[in-house]
Amino acid sequence: MGNTAESNNIQSKSNSFLKFIAYLQILGIILVVFGHSFHEHPQVKAGHTLLIWNLFTNFRMPLFMFVSGFLMIYTTFKRSNTYPTPAVFIKKKAKRLLIPYIVLTVITYMPRALLPNYAHDQVPSSIKGPLQSLYITEYLPIGYFWFIQSSFLLLVIIYSIIYISRRKNIPPEAFYLGILIIFIFTLFLDMPDREYFGINSMRELGFYFLFGAVYCEYYDKINRILPLDTMPSFIISFALWLTLFFVADGSWIILKFASLFGIAMCINVAKLMVKHNVRILDHLTGANYIIFLLSWYFNTATQQILSHYVTLPWWVHTILSLICGIYIPWLFYKCTINSHNKAVRAILFLLGQKPK
Repeated sequence: MGNTAESNNIQSKSNSFLKFIAYLQILGIILVVFGHSFHEHPQVKAGHTLLIWNLFTNFRMPLFMFVSGFLMIYTTFKRSNTYPTPAVFIKKKAKRLLIPYIVLTVITYMPRALLPNYAHDQVPSSIKGPLQSLYITEYLPIGYFWFIQSSFLLLVIIYSIIYISRRKNIPPEAFYLGILIIFIFTLFLDMPDREYFGINSMRELGFYFLFGAVYCEYYDKINRILPLDTMPSFIISFALWLTLFFVADGSWIILKFASLFGIAMCINVAKLMVKHNVRILDHLTGANYIIFLLSWYFNTATQQILSHYVTLPWWVHTILSLICGIYIPWLFYKCTINSHNKAVRAILFLLGQKPK
């Protein structure tokens, strides 16, 4: 999901600079739903992971973090000569990220606690359970909402530091280098097994968030040296990503470099689509945040729940899950985003959406 909270404003622009970012967001959310659509595969049901899942997991969430960092810099520092104070920025992010996070977590907790057999992990069924599910990452009713936790922390912390550094006229290069060193250092620290509000994930993925911010900050310079919009550059990044993934043998350092080349590969795809006017993803523009928030319900309904009542091959469940996970939330977005009904607008607000 990159910074899905900014998608409505950013993705509506027509220029190619923003369009390739919109495509990155859409590619990312498709990969998320795709990765969550294999619950009925025999290997997954037996407790194993799939190679295809491992391949895409290597760069899927790093891609989201990369786009989050990119959009944070673009929407606050690049688009205008003035930028909001940290208090204003935090308030805006809380509306877009924390409100839907809290609402959907609370709504989903009770069904998850009462129907543990319909999901392959469980939430705590205790008096403290609903509260714990909001801040203990492993207790999240919707597991991948850890991304909202981690991205909110990164947005708030890094934006506040950038704001202060720019007010103090600290060169951006010094700031970015300092934060990079801190992120690298934290990777060598032992962290507690229990994760609170996505802090471990923030440490693991903040590296990519920072690279996204740097890519936006120095976009013109980087693009002149490394445009990433040609077929040869796609082939090279694809080959490096795949090679590093298979030779990593569990090495987290090599896997991180593999993730970076996976992100470069996605940037190539997005830029080539813009360059050659391939508009197959245009219909999903603007809906990626809603898809991120709601796809879990339809993934679950078409796999864990449906499989209890209907005997179908695993691949049928997977296809249904992928299609429903993307297009039912998309249909909801299309049917509601222009609504003037107060009840609908209230629901959109609770989902972090700003009606058009």
